[in-house]
Amino acid sequence: MKNIFIGQDSRIIGVQHLSDSVVLSDNFHPVHIEDGSIVTRSVVQPGCHVTQQALVEDSVLCEYSSVERHGKVMQSIIGPNSNIAEGEVTSCLVGPFVGFHHQALLIGVVWPEGKGNIAYGCNCGSNHTGKAPDQEFWPGEGLFLGLGVNVKFPGSFVEAPYSMVATGVSLLPQKVEYPFSLILDPANRPDGIPQGFNEIIPAWVLSNNLFAVKRNEKKFRDRDRSIRAQFDHRIFRKEIVEWMLRAITRLESVDRLEIYTEKHIQGIGKNFMRESIRSKAVEAYRFHVEFYALEGLFLRALEKGSLSTTVLKRRSASPEWEFQRNLIKEFTGPRDPKSALEKYLEMLRQIAREVEFSKARDDERGQKIIPDYQDHHILAHDHPFVSAFREEVEQVEDQVFDLLEDYPQT
Repeated sequence: MKNIFIGQDSRIIGVQHLSDSVVLSDNFHPVHIEDGSIVTRSVVQPGCHVTQQALVEDSVLCEYSSVERHGKVMQSIIGPNSNIAEGEVTSCLVGPFVGFHHQALLIGVVWPEGKGNIAYGCNCGSNHTGKAPDQEFWPGEGLFLGLGVNVKFPGSFVEAPYSMVATGVSLLPQKVEYPFSLILDPANRPDGIPQGFNEIIPAWVLSNNLFAVKRNEKKFRDRDRSIRAQFDHRIFRKEIVEWMLRAITRLESVDRLEIYTEKHIQGIGKNFMRESIRSKAVEAYRFHVEFYALEGLFLRALEKGSLSTTVLKRRSASPEWEFQRNLIKEFTGPRDPKSALEKYLEMLRQIAREVEFSKARDDERGQKIIPDYQDHHILAHDHPFVSAFREEVEQVEDQVFDLLEDYPQT
C-alpha cells in the first residue's frame, strides 16, 4: 500500500495492491477492500465494497457501490447503489442502482440514469469501428439487457426508459424512443423486412410485466443507502410521462399499415412493428398517463387534507401538479374532482389485479414445465410483494373514501 488516504473505520484486509487512491470511509459508512483485490488511482466513496479479487483502476466508486467476484472497473464512474460482479466495465459512466452480477461487458457506455440490469453474456462494447474507438451507447433509465444480447454502436435508448431487450437479440446501431418497450428476435419475419431488424412492442412492459415496474419502485426505495445523492424513486414522473405522450402522438398519427418501420413511424429504430401491436400500445400508454395524472389529484388532496371543488381549476406553483392538472383537463377529459378521484381508485384496483396477474403467468408456465414447481415457489397470490401492494391499495382506498366523504354535496 502506498500513496493513499484512508478514512476512519476502513476495513482493508488481505488486499493485493492499494496505491495512489483515496478511501473516503467513516465511522458510520465503512469501506471494505478485501480478499486480494486491487485498487489503483481511484476514489472510493463511503459504504463501498471491493472484494473477492476485484480490480478497480483509474475510477470513482460512488457511495455504496461495489465491485466483487473478479469484477473489473477501469477508467469509469460507478453510481451509488450499483453492483459490478464478474464482468468488465471500461470507460463508462454507470448510474445508480445498476445490477451487473455476471460475466458481461460494458465499454463506452454512458448511463447516468442507471436503474437497469445487465444479464450474463451481454456484449455492450463495440465502440471500435476499425477506424477509431469513438462510438458510444446510451442505455437510458431502467434498460434491461437480456442474456447474450449484442449491442452494436452507436445507440440510444434514453427516450425508451424501462425497456427490455430479450435474450439473444443483436441490436443494430439505432435510436429507440418508445418507453417500456420489448425488443425481441421475431418468430416470423414479414416479407420486405431486412435481415437484422428485430420486432419492437412498445408499452409491452406496462401491459405484460407490471409486477416488475411496481416492484422496481419499491426495490429502489429499499436499497437506497446513499447518504449524499438524492434520488426520485418513482418510475412515473413528468419527464417519462412526456415521452409516453409523444409516443402516443406518433402512434396515433400514422397511416394504417400491417407492418411499420422507421420509414413510417419515427423512433422505432432498426425494428419493425405490427398494426395489432400499435393499437394495444396506445391503449396501454393512455391508461398509465391518465393514472399518473389522477394520482396527482389524489396526492394533492391528501396533502391539503380535503378534496376541493376547485382543485382542478386553480393554478398551482407546483410544476408537477400543474402538469398533472392540465393532463386531467386536456388529456383524460374534463370531469369534476369527485368523479376523477373515483376513477383513480378504479384504475388503482385494476393495476393491483394486473400486478398479480403478470406474476401469475410465470407460475402458470412454471407449473406446466416443472413437476414440483408449486411445492418450492411462492405463488403470485401469496408473494410478499403482491401481498404488500394489495395492502397498500387497501390503505389508499380508505384515504380516498375519507376524502370523498367530506366532499361537498351538490
